[in-house]
Amino acid sequence: MKLHKNLKQTQKTGRHPKLRPTYQKQPTYTYRSSANQQLKVSPSERSPKLKMRRLVPIFIVGAILLVAVNSLFLNNGVHVKVVGETKIKRDPKTYQAIVNKSLSSGLVNRFKPNVDSHEIIEHLQADLPEVDQISLHLPLLIGRPTVALHMGEPVLKFITSNGTYLLNDNGQTLFEQKDKSSAYNDASLPSIVDQSNTPVVLSKPALSAAQVDYVQEILYQFKVRQLSAERISLRPGGGELRIKLKNTNYMIKFNFYEDPRQSVGSFLAAKKRIERSGPVPTQYIDVRIPERAYIR
Repeated sequence: MKLHKNLKQTQKTGRHPKLRPTYQKQPTYTYRSSANQQLKVSPSERSPKLKMRRLVPIFIVGAILLVAVNSLFLNNGVHVKVVGETKIKRDPKTYQAIVNKSLSSGLVNRFKPNVDSHEIIEHLQADLPEVDQISLHLPLLIGRPTVALHMGEPVLKFITSNGTYLLNDNGQTLFEQKDKSSAYNDASLPSIVDQSNTPVVLSKPALSAAQVDYVQEILYQFKVRQLSAERISLRPGGGELRIKLKNTNYMIKFNFYEDPRQSVGSFLAAKKRIERSGPVPTQYIDVRIPERAYIR
C-alpha cells in the first residue's frame, strides 16, 4: 500500500520520495595487540643473554665492595721514598724490603683505621738507625701507603770504650763506624772521646741536640781564628767538655750550660794575656764560670 502511495506521489510531483535506510545491528569485533600478550615461556627456554644482563650489576657491585674492603688493609704495595742526599744510603731495594717486612709483621695492626703510626715508625727506626726522620702517610681508600725516609748526615764521631759511633745534629746515633767504613768518609768529622760512660743505642740520642750545637759553635769560633782542636772529651757527669788545641800542652774546660761564644771569648782573653805576660798553663784554662778564666 505504501508502494502504491509512493507511485502516486511520483506521478503527481515527478520526484522520487526519499527512502530512509533501515538500520540493522552490526556484529561487534574486538582487536588486541599481540605486543600486549604475555607469552608463557618455560625457565629452560629463557635466553642466556638475559641471565647475564641480570648478573652484570651484581658482579660490578661485588667487585667494588671487594676493592673497598681490601683497600682498608695494609699490604706490601708500599711506596718508599728516600728524602735528602747523603753518602750513607743503602740500596733502595734494601729499604723497600725492610719496610715491607716491618709492615707485614704480626706486631702491626693491618686495619688502616686502627693502625698505630707511631708504633710502625718506632719499628722502622730501630731497623734504620741511619735515617734521621720517618714519616708515614696512609690514604684511607685510594692510593698506596707512602713511607718517607729522611736521611741523617753524621756531624760528630762519638768514641766510647765499646766502639766509635756517628751522630747526627740531633745527637742521634746513626750507625757504628765499623759498619759503614767503606760507605762514608768521616775523616774530617770532629771526634768526642766519651769518658762519661754514656750508654749508646743505635737510633737513640747519645748526646742532646743542645750539646751537639754547643760543640759545633765552639769549633766554629776556633776555626775563624785559625785554631784547631786536637782532642775533645766528654767528662763524667756530662756537663763538662774539655778541648786540647794543637800546639798546646793544656786543656780548656767548658761548661755545656753556658754560652759557648762567651766562653770562647773568655779563653781568648786569657790566652792573649798569657802570651803577653805569662805564666804558661801546664794543665788547663778553666772558663766554666761566665766571664772568668782560671789558669793552672
